[in-house]
Amino acid sequence: MTNKTYYLLVLIFVFSSRAFSATILIQDNDDPGEGFKDPTDATSISAQAGNNPGATLGELRLNVFKEAAKVLGEAIKSNVTIKVGATFDPLACTASSGTLGQAGATASIANSVGTTPDTAYVIALGESLAGSNINGSSVEINAIFNSDVDASDDCLGSGGFYYGLDGNAPAGMAALFAVVLHELSHGLGFSSLSDTSPAGSGGFIGAGGFPDSFSRNLYDQGTGKSWHEMANMERKASAVNEPKLVWKGAKVTTSRRMHLGPAPEFVINLPAAIAGNYTTVLGEEPSIVIPAEGVTAGVIDGNTFVDINDQPADGCSQIGFGGNFTGKIVMFDKSPGCGAAFPAFFSEFEGALAVIIVATTASGLPDVSG
Repeated sequence: MTNKTYYLLVLIFVFSSRAFSATILIQDNDDPGEGFKDPTDATSISAQAGNNPGATLGELRLNVFKEAAKVLGEAIKSNVTIKVGATFDPLACTASSGTLGQAGATASIANSVGTTPDTAYVIALGESLAGSNINGSSVEINAIFNSDVDASDDCLGSGGFYYGLDGNAPAGMAALFAVVLHELSHGLGFSSLSDTSPAGSGGFIGAGGFPDSFSRNLYDQGTGKSWHEMANMERKASAVNEPKLVWKGAKVTTSRRMHLGPAPEFVINLPAAIAGNYTTVLGEEPSIVIPAEGVTAGVIDGNTFVDINDQPADGCSQIGFGGNFTGKIVMFDKSPGCGAAFPAFFSEFEGALAVIIVATTASGLPDVSG
């Protein structure tokens, strides 16, 4: 998941440079009484509904998907309707971490009309380039979103999804609209068709085993190679080589100065033995803004505290009350028990100015997604 921020940046760049249109159709694949057909009265969950006009939970969900489809449809070009098969079903989730949703292309094609030879394209992009329907009545994208986020008290603190379309999600809720935009974009082609998981082969798994259109624009500044130029094991290593894995598409490169500021720096002033500038990566929460003068404060080790249950703190649960972190930068070891959003949230609650997540990785930087 280390590439999520990267995908979103690509979307911002591409969307800002073009104004086309496409029709994206949401196909409700839920059974009666669940998911998009859930009859729960929206007035009973008004905090989650926000400015969404849906009368039931199912309608709230469908409205979010339709609005996301509209936004994406206005940003891309295709004369072929892009069909999305969507459901709400339970996905992996605990009180401190979980999957909000997932989406991907149902197929890929290569060497069709309008495409670069020996290159795999997700089906929606391939059809756009070809200008014709290639997969008949089949959907181009499958999407599954986690129904337990609303239904289970043991899933991410039971705050539920926020279904408003105004970007004002209350604390403790996950804004569904942003997540749907993100996940559907993977299905449109903002993802690599390569097996770079820890146990994967590193090879390409799209049509014909060819490099895919997305991977051809992934470039590793450490090796000086694009992904289609790498051996399989090089590609696996590059997948976690953050921040040196970058996008090299011509339009993105040309437009980057309109969207990107200076790279963040992590500076240790004292003690002298470890003073210096260090490579770092910001958490991907879009609201993170570093002031021009930076953030400077003393650092305290969060792992030396206890949580409200008198257990050693790992950042995955609330720290004991008392404003222990007020005006400080808090450092936590990366915990296998939760994502980086949790120590950030709980530390901010206790008055911290910033949080540092520390981990030792084989290459690249720790994942601070979420």
